[in-house]
Amino acid sequence: MSKLIGDFDQTNFKLTHKGYTAVPYQIKNWLIGTWRKLMQLPPETADMSLYFGSSIFAFLTYEISNIALYRWWGEMAAIPYLLASVASLRSVVRPPRRPRGTRIVIASLVFLTAVLVPLLAQILAQAGSLGTIAHAQPEVLVIEAAGSRLLSGQALYPVIHTARLTVPSTSSVPLTNAFFPYLPGMALFGIGSALIHTPKALGDPRVGFVLITLVASGLAVVWRPKTQRSPMLAFQAMAILPTAALPLVTGGDDIPVVALMALGIVLLARQRWCWSGIVLGIAAILKFTAWPLVIIAAIALA
Repeated sequence: MSKLIGDFDQTNFKLTHKGYTAVPYQIKNWLIGTWRKLMQLPPETADMSLYFGSSIFAFLTYEISNIALYRWWGEMAAIPYLLASVASLRSVVRPPRRPRGTRIVIASLVFLTAVLVPLLAQILAQAGSLGTIAHAQPEVLVIEAAGSRLLSGQALYPVIHTARLTVPSTSSVPLTNAFFPYLPGMALFGIGSALIHTPKALGDPRVGFVLITLVASGLAVVWRPKTQRSPMLAFQAMAILPTAALPLVTGGDDIPVVALMALGIVLLARQRWCWSGIVLGIAAILKFTAWPLVIIAAIALA
């Protein structure tokens, strides 16, 4: 059995199997160390490194991803990230008169070209499609179907007899009514697409994802503890870099939940107990992902 599942070394926390070694603790420490080094760099140098790394990530996504939607985003985002890296390099070599304003302008242009433009293109393309997943992840269609059921008074979690399920003739059309793997609050993002008088593009759940992410992460940055050195870096990670850009464009539903969790923790640190509970409660009715943080907040308040 040990040959099949590998040998666990409790001393080094290594799982080995057929010559391959996975060292999650070392990877975690490396990521933490890299983040701390970025925090210690001058802001323009950190921006240059992050945008250049993002450009490489986008290019690799375009080259090696087996998901067409991801490849399309990588093709669209690689050049904007690279140009932002060059602009940040120029700020390092020749510091501008208003370095903070320059960073904000560069970040805004990156958000426009690597997030908003690809997102708008995919939303418009999805609005013209017939319920396929060519321009959105399956989660988007599942949430839209849940919003339609909620608006019509149907059950969000219907009992489905698997023997009666009809498999579509094409794999690009998912069984959106077969399951709803979220908590009830997530269905609210799908109501817009079900409204008769709402344009299809404006009702796309990704519009709500982006708005919630921007508002929550922006407030978290503004209300952050003043001891934090780089608020821009936190906002970049939440809305501009590939950590957020790729899921926001394609339809990942985790980013708004994470943004609400971050805002809840910031409010908790500022001793805004009531507002922290409200924000974390909103996150908790969207996905189970937020529940551990709600428990931690409850313990902190006890």
